Amino acid sequence: MVATVLLLAAAACATVAITGRSQVRWISNADLAPEADRLYATLVAEVSGRGLLVSRSDSPDAARTIETIERVVAKITDAAEVSSRYAWDVTVVRARHANALVLVLPNGKIVVFAGLLPLAQNEAGLAAVLGHEVAHLVAEHQGERLSQAVLAEASLQTLDLVLALAGVRYRPLVGAALGLGAQYGFLLPSDREQESEADRLGLLFMARAGYDPAEAIAFWQRMAAHEGSGPWEFVSSHPSSATREAQIRQWLPDAQLYFANRSLPLPRDLGEMARLREAEQRRIAEARETRGRRLAMAPLATLPTFPKGYWFTFGSLLGGGKYVLDRTEACDHQTCNVFVASNGIEHVYTPDYGEAQYRSPQGTVIRYDPPLRLFQWPLRVGDTWSHPVRFVVSRGGTKQEGRTQFAGEVVDYDSVKTGAGEFLAFHVRTTFAGRPFKEFWYAPEARTYVKLTEHAQSGAASFEVVDFQRTSEPSTPLSRQ
Repeated sequence: MVATVLLLAAAACATVAITGRSQVRWISNADLAPEADRLYATLVAEVSGRGLLVSRSDSPDAARTIETIERVVAKITDAAEVSSRYAWDVTVVRARHANALVLVLPNGKIVVFAGLLPLAQNEAGLAAVLGHEVAHLVAEHQGERLSQAVLAEASLQTLDLVLALAGVRYRPLVGAALGLGAQYGFLLPSDREQESEADRLGLLFMARAGYDPAEAIAFWQRMAAHEGSGPWEFVSSHPSSATREAQIRQWLPDAQLYFANRSLPLPRDLGEMARLREAEQRRIAEARETRGRRLAMAPLATLPTFPKGYWFTFGSLLGGGKYVLDRTEACDHQTCNVFVASNGIEHVYTPDYGEAQYRSPQGTVIRYDPPLRLFQWPLRVGDTWSHPVRFVVSRGGTKQEGRTQFAGEVVDYDSVKTGAGEFLAFHVRTTFAGRPFKEFWYAPEARTYVKLTEHAQSGAASFEVVDFQRTSEPSTPLSRQ
């Protein structure tokens, strides 16, 4: 029996991806897949029978929830480089309790309990959970735990046999004590180590997927407040909230590297992670120095003038269209320019290029009061601005009103290539209610932004100018700062 235990332990040596930790594991995800299939089928049958399965057909909100979860899953699994390993499938269960969180089974099935969503609050919070659970799968923790349990059971049986042969009088009591020792001295600490490892890997995955890893701290803080005070850490399978937060803060700088540069490859081990960190820090320092020299030479751009009938054409993966300065109209004690797109959409801009209204052919109208200050003239790198805004959305006889804060910043001046050519452009970022809104590259030569990214809850859409009206009239004066 002793020889068997030793052989099991020797044969079970494996290494966790990225962290390089040695683990006791001879049961793989592939070995667990048949049981995962059975478990998933049983779970789906149970929740379906109780009417707890969330379907796209339930409501538009249910459809959007499922689409959001699937989008985050796709980004996380792609970042973890396991997107092609399984046929990923998401099931959402209507349950109030958030404690179950998410199940990521070793067959690509993901079960999300809807009680989690209010705690997640946003996609980044959801990505923190999914990154953590996918990390368990990548590190093959489920197989490791089963392997440990088998090894612990075999060890206890061996010790029990030794005690019997030695004639120990209180063999059952000693065996029970040894069992507690295995549970609290080996299995639970190992579980806590796996949970911490999943936190560390999950941070990298969510950051590489484009989600700010700092949101993981906020999410786990909300989770801890929801669950209340738990058991002492040494009798728990999870790290304490304080331990978890301290560890995440320690690992956050590495994850932030991936958030800033998502093209970085996943490290093979922690040594390579350190080398990547050093190389990325050097690159950032050099880029900052180069950018500083370039921005010192950046000019100022003043408000453009538009020739009669001025036009430009946008293109994107979603299509595109031609925009024409169709007319002017009175708006809030001034004369606004009305740009009309080939699909009938109208954009109303103030003389200083502020966004006053959006109108769709279907009757949707969005009004901003005061108009959104997309630009602050003269345009200068480093300038920031913000203002409160009241918005009114009219659609189908209904009206929605709100008040929030709008902000803008000129972050760079550099060359940008589009279908219309290469331009020197001012890179401007704006936020609405603290969230990314519009990001664009304004080229004085073209009198408009030649590249645009619009952010929404459903994702981001990008457009670029593929053609525009060229004229001998000067576009806008440029001067040195």
